[in-house]
Amino acid sequence: MKNPEIKNDNFYINGEQWNIASDVTVGRLPELEKLLHHFINGIALTEQQLILKGVYDDLNEVKVIDAGRKIYNLLNATNVVSKNQVNPKMLVATMFINRKGEDLTKWDMALAEEKLNLWKSVPAAFFLDLADKQLEGILTGIYGISQAYSKAMIEIGNKRMVDVSEKIQKHGTKSKRKLKTNG
Repeated sequence: MKNPEIKNDNFYINGEQWNIASDVTVGRLPELEKLLHHFINGIALTEQQLILKGVYDDLNEVKVIDAGRKIYNLLNATNVVSKNQVNPKMLVATMFINRKGEDLTKWDMALAEEKLNLWKSVPAAFFLDLADKQLEGILTGIYGISQAYSKAMIEIGNKRMVDVSEKIQKHGTKSKRKLKTNG
């Protein structure tokens, strides 16, 4: 088995041209987010161990809801494997690797299965590597957005604290009302 040769983000399988999209469309984003859930929770043993350690830590800190969420995610991830479902990364690849003229605003399992059936003769590593590269770009973008949002929230919080501090300095902290005493 040989990997297809990629030229200008295009390659051919059995004479059919495939394009590697640089990004996911808004129409496909909700489906990608569902796949990322499976992808991020992982099914590898080391990832399962990390999740279970997190559950243990959460239970020790009496964070029962967090522990329950992690167990639920782990169960979902292992269900994917036990039901012999398609590797989530392969499904991600089907979102970014498209035929010429394909509607990039829509994606579903039927389309993914059709593509995977056409790709049977190609080494899986070829598609898994492409999915990794696309996910790396998207997750980097999401991380950047998250960092920018966090920074903005900190700046807003700091500004509010400065505003409150200035008001306290301007008006003082002493109340004009006298406190009643027991005497």
